[in-house]
Amino acid sequence: MRLSISIRQSCMLLLPLLLSGCFLAKDKIADIPNAENILITSDQRLIVSGGTNIYQIEKDGSGYHAEELFDGLKKWSFWNVSKYGCQFTGIAQHQNYLFATCVSQHLAVFTNNHLLYADLNDSELKFKMITKFNSNNEVYDQLFIPNGMAIAPDGALLVADENFFANSGIARVELDYSGRKPEITSVQPNWISPLDHDINSPNGIRVQDNFVYFSDENKVKRGRFDDAGQVQEMITMWTSKLAFPLSFLDDIMPYCGGVAMTDFLTGQLHYVASYTDEYNVEHFPTLYSTLPFAYANPSSLSYGAIPELGIDTAQILVTEKGNLLESTSTYGNKLVASPLTIDLEDPNIDMCEVINDLAREAVEGS
Repeated sequence: MRLSISIRQSCMLLLPLLLSGCFLAKDKIADIPNAENILITSDQRLIVSGGTNIYQIEKDGSGYHAEELFDGLKKWSFWNVSKYGCQFTGIAQHQNYLFATCVSQHLAVFTNNHLLYADLNDSELKFKMITKFNSNNEVYDQLFIPNGMAIAPDGALLVADENFFANSGIARVELDYSGRKPEITSVQPNWISPLDHDINSPNGIRVQDNFVYFSDENKVKRGRFDDAGQVQEMITMWTSKLAFPLSFLDDIMPYCGGVAMTDFLTGQLHYVASYTDEYNVEHFPTLYSTLPFAYANPSSLSYGAIPELGIDTAQILVTEKGNLLESTSTYGNKLVASPLTIDLEDPNIDMCEVINDLAREAVEGS
């Protein structure tokens, strides 16, 4: 059912405010050292990864606090180096399991990669290691810097393998769930490969419907899963006007066929839409951008209703990482919420239709 003219016109007036300079309005939810990624679980828990731990955001009186979910870290020394020296990156959920990646770091030198899990069915949510900390022969160490994670339609774990020194792709990780904890059965680096799929150094990755979306340096790309579960039809949806490395995209969030994204270096959020014209040609107009440096090195974004926390779909959650490997200043190191002018899940408004109309006008004119 199409929108009424009055609702449509109102939305078109309000939508440009969604990702405009007014996005400078932001409320701190919690301090998260080197905040990195966000996951809203299927049972509406808010999980955030950071430089030193993985956290669940909980209500604390009139505010919030971040509860540590990994007990393996024991801080020591002036350098704030932990027992495992973990820099936590991507988070994903498959069925009742949460997965997270730790890149083991000692004095700014990356050493080992680790895959962790937590079971939502446990009485106390805690992350534990799947890989062995003291092993140099783990299959997960085939990856350079495992970053964003997503679940493929067939249940495999897809991991963006970020690499600043050579081209890298997206790995496929197979897991066995028959034991007391998930176990890695195989890791296939470059399953989505630089050679076959025009990919250089992916960071954020999401799977929605039959598509995989990922950020790649200063670009957002999309591939389609075929009937055999392979990725085909790789296309570039968006490229920054600033060349890499002046622009570096971190996390992404598919919405209504388009993608919202964080530009880590310019401090911006952008949204690119998808519009297919009458000749079946797909276009990707950029509809909105925040002002530069609206956020302190934004590393991820998400939205969702979490009633117990008083968080709804009329706001966007953003992690501000701040300076890399610096976790104590007030520049970044936090999870913030920015209010929207429209509830993204308003049952009275077909937001995808509104966005499609805006995209059509951007491509074809009014």
